[in-house]
Amino acid sequence: MSVKIGVSPISWTNDDMPELGKDTTVEHCLTEGKQAGYRGFELGGKWPKDSEILRPLFDKYSMDVVSSWFCGGLLADSLEDEIERITPHMNLLKDMGTEVIVYCEMALVFMEILVRHSQNALSLMMVNGKSGLKS
Repeated sequence: MSVKIGVSPISWTNDDMPELGKDTTVEHCLTEGKQAGYRGFELGGKWPKDSEILRPLFDKYSMDVVSSWFCGGLLADSLEDEIERITPHMNLLKDMGTEVIVYCEMALVFMEILVRHSQNALSLMMVNGKSGLKS
């Protein structure tokens, strides 16, 4: 059995805070990843979403797509909607010969962020006397 060690592109560029590494190209990631001895990369937000473009790019550096993050929303959607949303992503991974997907359920996280921001906005409006609420 052989083991391929891959790396996440967050070591070079950040999907959550795009200003971090915004000028870093995928080619730069692949070059340095190869130099560091990695065999592959997890896909990130900057990577092309088309296997016809991805395959030659990864082949040029003798690298593999080892996994990819998927931001799940099953707790907020129906199973059918989630399957419809994830299918193109899984097809891309299948086309690239990737057997691993990192699925993270994020619906509750997003809901919590929305509630927190809504509460903060309401507090600010009330402090400024602009609640917008009718009595």
